[in-house]
Amino acid sequence: PSHLVLEAAMERGGVVLVSEGYDAGWRASEHGRRLPVHPGDVALLAVEVPAGEHVVDLVYRPRTWPVAVTLFCAGLAAAAALLLVAGTRREG
Repeated sequence: PSHLVLEAAMERGGVVLVSEGYDAGWRASEHGRRLPVHPGDVALLAVEVPAGEHVVDLVYRPRTWPVAVTLFCAGLAAAAALLLVAGTRREG
């Protein structure tokens, strides 16, 4: 999954372990405030949560995501340019 929502009720601040593999692309937040994400218990995802009741949003965006989007857009632009050039050659 690329988006998880978890609820946590903590008597004191601590770490919530999520049964999901850790990757640097995971981001955690609550009400727009970012929460620290770390590898936990060897291969799990650990989110630092303060004391109290929380609804935490976890979103996965790999570091390569901006590169992939850029390459995709460049490919679309190149394909459009090729179609445009091919269309003008047929007319001329």
